Amino acid sequence: MTLDQAEATGEWKRRKETVGACMSDTGSSGITVGWSGRLGISSLTADNVRTPEGIGTGSTFAEVKAAYRRPVDGTGTLEEDAQFMGTVWTAVPGNPKAMYAILFNIGGGMAPDHVEGATVRLVVLKLKAEQRC
Repeated sequence: MTLDQAEATGEWKRRKETVGACMSDTGSSGITVGWSGRLGISSLTADNVRTPEGIGTGSTFAEVKAAYRRPVDGTGTLEEDAQFMGTVWTAVPGNPKAMYAILFNIGGGMAPDHVEGATVRLVVLKLKAEQRC
């Protein structure tokens, strides 16, 4: 979807940006749209939405792990990403150009014994692209 198409839905209105800028804004509907002057829409998120696999705010780490077996880059494990960063990045099934950034309720990492009890705070759908606006 282009920025013009997103704005035409009436769910979101973009701010004026400089060419090439990376920006994001949350519309009146609660949808946050991130965009790049070079790439167009680059991320979407909203409270209380779920992925087609059922992952959203409040999902457990175990549910995330069952839905998405490994990190998008194929290195390390979901547990390691959650422990060190409080976020895991996973592939979007059926869409090799996209990924999910799944943020857990403990930002900036968590102790290994807390990973299994962690719950999702936010899910962001992102383009799998070098941003560099």
